[in-house]
Amino acid sequence: MSKVQEAEAFARLVHKDQKYSDGTDFIGHPQTVASFAYRFGLPEELQAAAWLHDVLEDTPTTREGLLSVFGPEITDLVWAVTDEPGQNRKERIAKTLVKTRQSSLGVALKLCDRMANASASCAPNSPPNFAKMYYMEYPTFYRALHVPGEWTELWEALDGNLLHLAHAISRNP
Repeated sequence: MSKVQEAEAFARLVHKDQKYSDGTDFIGHPQTVASFAYRFGLPEELQAAAWLHDVLEDTPTTREGLLSVFGPEITDLVWAVTDEPGQNRKERIAKTLVKTRQSSLGVALKLCDRMANASASCAPNSPPNFAKMYYMEYPTFYRALHVPGEWTELWEALDGNLLHLAHAISRNP
């Protein structure tokens, strides 16, 4: 079994009972993030980390536990995108993006995550404020993580998502 397959199986196990407020299974989000990583031909360790990127935030899984199963390379990628504590969303994001920027592959993983979140926020069943939230956060996200020439194809894809976000916002001002 490949590391990606192991990560998928692990993520499906630890997220198995998690649902969104509309009743859909949470595992769809890591699956979408992993599909972006695959679509853009990102390295296998990043594809595995895409399946696992929320396990430290949203399950009882610890960093040490993840390390013992998946090793340092994958665990470090998951850690790079795991939210830091903070008083509010803005503070958590600011602290997390500083950490994410320290790893080029971490940035790629965060871009895949943000594309998945932005796409989902445009869905008809998504809370109307999500699209606006991701749209408004984009400048901070860009300033913190963008390096000219790095992950250009991912940034262009995310920029394309901004058009969808703007359209979603116009439908639900």
